Amino acid sequence: MELTAKFQCVSSVRTCKIKELCMNTPYPILTAERAMTHLGRTVIFTILGGTDVLKVFLPKRYARVVSNKDIEHINKHPRFHYLIYEGFDNLSRYSLQIGHGY
Repeated sequence: MELTAKFQCVSSVRTCKIKELCMNTPYPILTAERAMTHLGRTVIFTILGGTDVLKVFLPKRYARVVSNKDIEHINKHPRFHYLIYEGFDNLSRYSLQIGHGY
């Protein structure tokens, strides 16, 4: 991707809270990356929400299971995997799934 296109993409990306996603809707994952926040290490998925590009910070329990190999695979195959928000589980935690090949 050219530098001009990268800068345009950055300015159009917004951070989205998981609870702002529509339930049971597959969001194509464009990229994955590791990041350090004030809460510790996490994984950020850049997803496509309609025509919007969104960044979603994964909860630690999900970020812990995403390996470097998984991140490489996601980045080599954009839009192959999907993030699906399923609401809250019985412990009032976010419930997420990863799908592929929709």
